[in-house]
Amino acid sequence: MTTCRICVPVLLAVLAAGLAAQDVRCPARISTEQTLSQPVAGWTNQMDAAPNMLAGVTFYDGPPKDMASLAPDETRVKGKVLASWDLTPNPGRQYWLACGYAGTRVTLVRPLPKELRSCMVTYDPTATVDGLPSIERLVCK
Repeated sequence: MTTCRICVPVLLAVLAAGLAAQDVRCPARISTEQTLSQPVAGWTNQMDAAPNMLAGVTFYDGPPKDMASLAPDETRVKGKVLASWDLTPNPGRQYWLACGYAGTRVTLVRPLPKELRSCMVTYDPTATVDGLPSIERLVCK
């Protein structure tokens, strides 16, 4: 039986990269609290208890505040829309993910692990959230 001294560290690195990729997910729903800036005469406000559902994702080259959003390449397969983003290493910059939610201006943002090279989102155009095709799957490698 031959032992590979390099195989174990390489396998561990591949597994670690795979685990990092699994962590790249937007929460499917969030709960927010919103208030009126000022009362509206003759009206009473009430809070809807429904959660805010994931409505869209945006990938950025650098922090989202820099407004450098990336455009995806899109294809259609069996009625689904597949959007993919190439995350070619960019020295000095990091890619970010922003998750947008229906019924709120709250957006969750986070930097992506530097070892990722691509992300793909599968959309179902037959179902919508906040007027956008629903997100079925987000996979980054």
